[in-house]
Amino acid sequence: QRALDAAAREWPALLDKVIADHCTIHYGPRSSLTGRERQALGQEVVLRVTAKTPKDPRLQAFLVEAPGCPLRFVDRVPHITVSVAADVAPTFANNFLARAGKCPA
Repeated sequence: QRALDAAAREWPALLDKVIADHCTIHYGPRSSLTGRERQALGQEVVLRVTAKTPKDPRLQAFLVEAPGCPLRFVDRVPHITVSVAADVAPTFANNFLARAGKCPA
């Protein structure tokens, strides 16, 4: 949470709906995890911001990585959605970044 607070001070939310509270690392049944991955559930994970999306009227996000985390990110492009436009669902970030394959330049 401290990192999110620090990032929010440096890069404040620019759009209507502020999300900025999580990064989905795993979503789904525990049975799909290895034993090592199951042991990591509930542990704190250090996220490193690697990029931010360029100014866009629909989405503001940070791309992240989690060095040393044994869990696989569920999203093709791991990120924290900071904010989205009023008429945009938070899940827009997943599709937008997956289509781009990375942070769009």
